[in-house]
Amino acid sequence: MDAKRNEELLLSLLENIEAQSSIFKDKAVERDLNDYLDIEPDVVLLHYVLLLEAEFVHGHLDPKEKPAKVYVSRMTWKGYEYLEELRRKYPEFPERAEH
Repeated sequence: MDAKRNEELLLSLLENIEAQSSIFKDKAVERDLNDYLDIEPDVVLLHYVLLLEAEFVHGHLDPKEKPAKVYVSRMTWKGYEYLEELRRKYPEFPERAEH
């Protein structure tokens, strides 16, 4: 597993969370670790953990599940700030056209 922080993956995760989150949802949604076909699920999981640890998203990790599951309800203020920073850093990111 490549444990380096991948900012483009973080950008993609945050954009997906932004598109699917709502302050009116009181339940966190399980995130599919297999959505990124070219990236190992363990690497995707690590990046969700980084987002949780940095308090960029509200959610939790369920390590008792095998494989571990991640649940995210929405982004925080810090998460939106970081997302904007990443968007400025990667203006040509491929996902941009879809959002």
